[in-house]
Amino acid sequence: MIRFALLGLGTGAIYALIVQGMVIVYRGSGVLNFAQGAFAAVGALAYYDLRVHTGLPVPVVIVLALAASGAAGGLMHLLVMRPLRDAPPLTRVIATLGLMSALQQAGTILFGTSVRTVPSFLPTGGVHVAGTVVSADRLILLAIAAVVSAVLWLVYRFSRFGALTSAVAENERAAQLVGRSPDVIAAVNWILGCTLAGAAGILIIPIIGLNTDGLVLLVLPALAAAAVAGFDSFTISFAAAVAIGVVQSEITYYVDASGWDNAVPFLIVIIVLVVRGRPLPLRSHVNERLPEIGTGVLRPVPIALAAGAVVLLVLGTSDSWTDPFTVSILAGILCVSLVVVTGYAGQLSLAQYAFAGWGGYVAARLAAVYGLPFPLVLLIGVAAAVPVGIVIGLAALRTRGIHLAIATFGLAFSFQSVLFQSVPLTGGTEGTVVDSPSLFGWNIDTALHPKRYALVCLAALVLAALAAANIRRGRSGRRMVAVRGNERAAASLGISVYGAKLYAFALSAAIAGLGGVLLVFQSTFVDFSKFSVFNSIAVVINTVINGVGFLVGAALAGLSSVGGLATAIIGKVVTSGSVNQYVTLVLALLLVPTLIGFPNGLAARITTLRPPAFLRSRPSRPDAAEEAEAGRAASQVAPAQAHRVTPLVLEVSGVSVSFGGVHALTGVSVEVRPGEIVGVMGPNGAGKTTFIDAVTGFTRLRGGTILLGGERVDGMKPHRRARRGVGRTFQSLELFDQLTVLENLRTASDPRDPAAYLTDLLWPRKSALTPGARSAIAMFGLAEDFDRLPSELSYGRRRQVAIARAIAAEPSILLLDEPAAGLHETETAELGLMLRRLAEEWGIGILLVEHDVPLLNRVCDRIVAMDFGAVIATGTPQEIRKDQRVITAYLGEEHAIKEGAVGDAH
Repeated sequence: MIRFALLGLGTGAIYALIVQGMVIVYRGSGVLNFAQGAFAAVGALAYYDLRVHTGLPVPVVIVLALAASGAAGGLMHLLVMRPLRDAPPLTRVIATLGLMSALQQAGTILFGTSVRTVPSFLPTGGVHVAGTVVSADRLILLAIAAVVSAVLWLVYRFSRFGALTSAVAENERAAQLVGRSPDVIAAVNWILGCTLAGAAGILIIPIIGLNTDGLVLLVLPALAAAAVAGFDSFTISFAAAVAIGVVQSEITYYVDASGWDNAVPFLIVIIVLVVRGRPLPLRSHVNERLPEIGTGVLRPVPIALAAGAVVLLVLGTSDSWTDPFTVSILAGILCVSLVVVTGYAGQLSLAQYAFAGWGGYVAARLAAVYGLPFPLVLLIGVAAAVPVGIVIGLAALRTRGIHLAIATFGLAFSFQSVLFQSVPLTGGTEGTVVDSPSLFGWNIDTALHPKRYALVCLAALVLAALAAANIRRGRSGRRMVAVRGNERAAASLGISVYGAKLYAFALSAAIAGLGGVLLVFQSTFVDFSKFSVFNSIAVVINTVINGVGFLVGAALAGLSSVGGLATAIIGKVVTSGSVNQYVTLVLALLLVPTLIGFPNGLAARITTLRPPAFLRSRPSRPDAAEEAEAGRAASQVAPAQAHRVTPLVLEVSGVSVSFGGVHALTGVSVEVRPGEIVGVMGPNGAGKTTFIDAVTGFTRLRGGTILLGGERVDGMKPHRRARRGVGRTFQSLELFDQLTVLENLRTASDPRDPAAYLTDLLWPRKSALTPGARSAIAMFGLAEDFDRLPSELSYGRRRQVAIARAIAAEPSILLLDEPAAGLHETETAELGLMLRRLAEEWGIGILLVEHDVPLLNRVCDRIVAMDFGAVIATGTPQEIRKDQRVITAYLGEEHAIKEGAVGDAH
């Protein structure tokens, strides 16, 4: 046991070098580098090649190999990250995945897949430690990692370069103002980080041998350690990496089953990420610009023609083309599953092949062991994938962005190492052998009737795509897109963010499971190695290139998948035996140019092309035009009638909120009655927005109670408070930019029935606009803007849409956060009149946070003045204008009792 722990120290030291390089890159550029293991492979492969073929002294070879890794890191910044510097963080993460795949394929092409033995240049003699003997090189590795970590901590903590790196990470513009180039600083950090990765690769190959895939996957334990350290701390990264190495070594001692040494540490880290995460992002969270998505509108004629053309091609070509068609179709199913979870729901998943593999595994084992028929195991395999999707989706409830990518990446690799690579679990030495499939007596044996099997797979793809399109057009799809666009805004409208995310993962897993079952039955001998984490990454790369938000993109991605139709066509021209590897390499290399030039994917361009006249069964913008026309018709049913909401009283008593040691709110009490407008005023930092967050559930209370209609709601989640009748707007509007104005309003007024998640799969009903939505449309005159996206509207109009969306949900209490910000005088006057109408005609109780004091004076029945998180005065506008405490808070002691002090303050 002690010996295994000591051996683990050496492995952990290697992890430490890799993770320290990852931390350097993250601190210097804000990029989480999934290709860190690939840079380790660059150093290791360069070292091996130079040592074998040049005969140079080992020290010279080491220096040259390290230089190769550093140069690769510099090129990564110059050619990839610099052009993507304004892209969202997840886009840059996907770019590093592309580079990871490219370097992995290049290494495999050049050096093959066999493991090569590499002699160590470190002493390997035995050293007696704690009563056991351990190789000296393990202790040397630990010392190297400890020294490197200490030096990095000192440099980045005390040197000017470390201070500049921190400054660039905090604010690039500020660094530019003091004459420092963020590009240069980021480039230096990339070079240092990748050089460390190369050093790790050189040091570990004498232990594990030279194998490109193994070196690339060193990123997994490094990601785990970096996540524990928050991608920032060198000391915690070192300790976590060494601990992971020791735990892995101990698991190999205590656990006979293979793969658990790789899986257990990562599962622990996922738990850490989930516990540390937040159910909803903070209000400081900046919305990422996500790729565009399709509308899900079906065009029967083009769909029928495309499906018919594929059928004719499958039936009319020789059997040698049937397998590429089948591969493309099955890959398309996997890509459709990614469109659902990543395109529609905005959750980056690197686990699609894990879903597919589990569904295929369950189906294949049931067929092989119990002889169950193909239709039954197909259904069971699809159903079996759903709970796995939900389990992985649980990580998405409290993590997002790069943390979610890490979680899904780790879980996919855990499936691969524990299950798919396990000989005992996949049928022993004989493997898993299944009978030829048949469908209700119709023989679809892939050897005897490959065309029949291809047509069955095509039918499965069409069904999966139709289900995904139906979801996009239905209520459940709007919920998913709303969560994708802005989780806080979605929750404020009563949408369960948890439910939408879990559904996205469950449906995505079911579709992937469908593809996985069909994959395993392609042959009577099942090959589970195809369900690797590298294939999951390839699906992401291919779908992003072709358009992760579009079902057309999924179809294109299937055609260009490895082993698919594009590969077969290239294979007719290029006779090399490694066509699949070259296709993967080319796709990975195309990712970055696509992200730069076509951030929405190729399908976004294709869908904007005007089809021939005989294919146009709808208007040029059928998705928006038809929906908008239906919305206009619905809005004209009694449009002028104001909708009376359920009258409820909001009572906030003694509410306190703390962030660490800072008391943001202290004993705040406010009451808002039906039909009343209560203003909240105060200087910046007074706690006004925090108060709204506290009332609506986005901030945890330290004390106090919140009653709505006499019922306590302070223990409820935000979406449940919204459903009870608490609505709000946001300072930054937070509209759903991928939804039209009408879809924004529908999202707010849609019923919150869970059944829609099932019924929308088959038939997404177009529910009529609610009376509240129609009244909101009439009040703000939005009918002519139905088919426009929020980004196409003026700022003032977007403000109106935000308020209209909030009242379309028919709240009893509406909390408005600076609705007049950025409006000119005429627009502000119109806003004031609308607020009075909402209070008097609708009966809504309004709490209005605003800096425009004249507006507060005109429209408010009462005003609450705050300063330093506490209420300093409450009264009518006339009383507040004369209150000495309010005057002091706004203008300071020296301006006490000046003429019209508060009234003229703004």
